[in-house]
Amino acid sequence: MRREVLAEVHAGSKVEFRALFSGISPAQLHVDAVLQGDAEGRLYVDSCESPVAGCLLAGDACYLVGRSARGRFFDAVNELLPRDRYTAVFAGAEVAAADLERATRRLYMLPARRRAASLGRAPHDVGSAPSGVEVVSIDRRWLEDNVPGVGDVRDAATEEWGTVEKFLERGFGSAAIADGRVVAYSISDYIVGEACEISIHVVPEHRRQGVGTATAAATARAAFERGLARAGWHSWANNAGSIAISRRVGFSDELFYTVLINHWAAENMTDLSAEEFRAFGETYERMLAESAPAVSGYPHVVAATAFACAGDRAGCLRNLHQAVDVGWLRSLDQLRELWPELFLDPTLPERAPEWGVLFARLER
Repeated sequence: MRREVLAEVHAGSKVEFRALFSGISPAQLHVDAVLQGDAEGRLYVDSCESPVAGCLLAGDACYLVGRSARGRFFDAVNELLPRDRYTAVFAGAEVAAADLERATRRLYMLPARRRAASLGRAPHDVGSAPSGVEVVSIDRRWLEDNVPGVGDVRDAATEEWGTVEKFLERGFGSAAIADGRVVAYSISDYIVGEACEISIHVVPEHRRQGVGTATAAATARAAFERGLARAGWHSWANNAGSIAISRRVGFSDELFYTVLINHWAAENMTDLSAEEFRAFGETYERMLAESAPAVSGYPHVVAATAFACAGDRAGCLRNLHQAVDVGWLRSLDQLRELWPELFLDPTLPERAPEWGVLFARLER
């Protein structure tokens, strides 16, 4: 079926389909970055000659556009989407509700709000960094240093640009150093024409101290010094810290929009209350119970983490055991990769026998 209704577009031709995605790309530079070859992604259309629907898969994002597609295009898209990892679906306004449901069927997705902001002038003067913090530009020499935390910056650059070399060639960013380690970094995620998007990460113990503001302001300033005319900023609508930093730097709210994700919507554990985490876990359990058996244990792991954040150990373990029951969660290494924080306390199985029972079901 996939070959009948999906045509994959290869690298050299992607830019030709920019018009198809014109309704979604102004607020999502990621789309144009993939189409022009500056970011990794796979493009599918219902027809290479006269397309009316398209699907762009890039990182953990799926961008859907068009309606009334030929054949069973949106059913075929559903087959493409992963069942065992985080995925966010961004749909153009023209995508019919029925087509969106067909594309996301049995992927256990829920709506979540995101916020887009923009900056069309030099950033505000936010003053100097806090005492003991140095904000530096990210360049080749700095990235090759062994400062603790620089590996996280390299990983972020690679995730968005494909390679560190491509980031150094076209991208830019800033990092904050305190006590000999990286405590914050802000990089340009994408650059398209005269516009860019930037992101910010601050280690938890250095938040609410002005570190993120100083770092993000330095990166925004670098954008305009390079001749760019606009910088964008995206976050979940409940990320109060990110929104506050962007506004202090000078970003203004541009729009709020809805996406579908197969996870709880929070960049930080404190962005949702215990009651909201519990409600999410209960909703996920109902979705799983009302549908055909899950083909992956990933939704159960998502529900388990939500119950854990709600302080509900029984709900957490119940869903982890179900992930084992369906044959998806098989080893401790797999669980450690999905949920590394669970292994910070090596005495957990001894202190809580119910965890020992779960761990005993998993391969060592």
